[in-house]
Amino acid sequence: MPLIVNSPILQFADDKKMFRTIRTVDDFCQLQQDINLLFAWSKKWQLKFNISKSNWLHLSKPHGFGEYVIDGTAITSCDVVRDLGIMIDNQLKFHDHTTTVAKKANRLLAVIHKTFQNFDHATFINLYKSYIRPVLEYGNISNVSNVDKTI
Repeated sequence: MPLIVNSPILQFADDKKMFRTIRTVDDFCQLQQDINLLFAWSKKWQLKFNISKSNWLHLSKPHGFGEYVIDGTAITSCDVVRDLGIMIDNQLKFHDHTTTVAKKANRLLAVIHKTFQNFDHATFINLYKSYIRPVLEYGNISNVSNVDKTI
């Protein structure tokens, strides 16, 4: 698949991301041509794209050259994209991601509290390290090794 297009492609399992810097109308047209080539490739190999799950994210200011289409259907533009469980917005900020992770951790904490109403400190530490801490640490680049020392 990456050999038939000019734009770079990132692949993970059945997830594909194609990207290109769009500065001119020619760049826009090249990306649209690459989308068309990928669609033709998918038809040839009978691997259908789920157009409803396809979207595009424009980083920085919108280019204003138009919409991208697959087989005559406009691809949805989005302000936030979820990639491998991490949410990134069009300004490369992670506010939506941190909010989502905090809500998920709080829900898990509530489930633990409701399920295990009477437990000691050591049990809580084990539950926290097993269920809540991995949610907080996934995709986090900060050093969290000191968390063990504070609990």
